[in-house]
Amino acid sequence: MFLRMDANKDSKVTREELLGLWTGIYPAKDKDGDGMLNVTEFGAPNAFKNMDTNRDGKATLKEYRKLYSDQFDGLDKDQSGALTPDEM
Repeated sequence: MFLRMDANKDSKVTREELLGLWTGIYPAKDKDGDGMLNVTEFGAPNAFKNMDTNRDGKATLKEYRKLYSDQFDGLDKDQSGALTPDEM
């Protein structure tokens, strides 16, 4: 997964690289084509609950990106703005 996220192959993954990968997957997850994800489309109920900040049962692209941005912050232990294989 690290190699897929490291778009420029510099052995680091920036927030934008991580978000780029997951944002690219978003449309494929949206099976009903409504531009949002439901819990079934997302496939991880606990993570979906955290992602769906307005509790409407749908996750917008903004909510989806925030989930992965927050994940990046949690993984970036040295707060360098880039993830290394050790941090992943």
